[in-house]
Amino acid sequence: KNTDGSSTEVVISTKENGYTSTETVLNKNGEVEKTVTKDITVDGNKTTETVSSKSEEESINTTIVTDVFGTKNITSDIVIYDGGKIKLTGTISKNGIASIKTTETSKDGTKQTSQFKNATTASSNDGFALAVTSIKSNNSTVEIPTGFTDGDNEFIITEVGSNVLKGNKKIETLILSSTILKVNTKAFAGADKLFKIVVKNPKTKFNKKSFIDMAMSKIYLEIMANKKDYKKAKKDLKKAVKAVNDELTNKSKITINRIDP
Repeated sequence: KNTDGSSTEVVISTKENGYTSTETVLNKNGEVEKTVTKDITVDGNKTTETVSSKSEEESINTTIVTDVFGTKNITSDIVIYDGGKIKLTGTISKNGIASIKTTETSKDGTKQTSQFKNATTASSNDGFALAVTSIKSNNSTVEIPTGFTDGDNEFIITEVGSNVLKGNKKIETLILSSTILKVNTKAFAGADKLFKIVVKNPKTKFNKKSFIDMAMSKIYLEIMANKKDYKKAKKDLKKAVKAVNDELTNKSKITINRIDP
């Protein structure tokens, strides 16, 4: 039983070379909210885990193969019931070093490919804190996700790496999700048409070189916050914005605005 009135039931059955478990989450009315089935098979020097998860929002089918060195090789297909889907592949080493790639296909058929690695900024939630290192998309507006799961591991996006949009000729607006805590040097360099950055978390930290080498002459930075949090965020951004606006060799000028949450 959980404190909110919901409950979790787990059934485990063993077999000669592994086991199968089924986890069912029921809400306080006894209705099924989520089911997760795992099948673990040990074969010589490798362990294969298949995970099938279903909830009201999505279904996930994942295969995780752990080799003799303890490295997990992950392949996951995620179907979102609003019409989108995600293909996730990657590895997690024995020491927890993650390298993840996602390909998202929206219901209109457009695709976005992103790559992630371990972040230096930890998440307040359980799971792997990741930094996005590359985004390739033909969409004009792109939002960095808060995170995702393969049904077994939780991944939280807390950081934007350097040169994330390098060479992109389509993205005009980039939305930083509420879980983003840190933006690194030259994060937005090399994106030919990027002119608007929306920040959903007013506590997101930028360094004084985060906006260096942006291509467009006018950049609009929109902070989603109440007036009190916006005032503090704008003060914290002063050095980063000043470094761009005062740099004679940099052609971009940044304007900061507030938008309601």
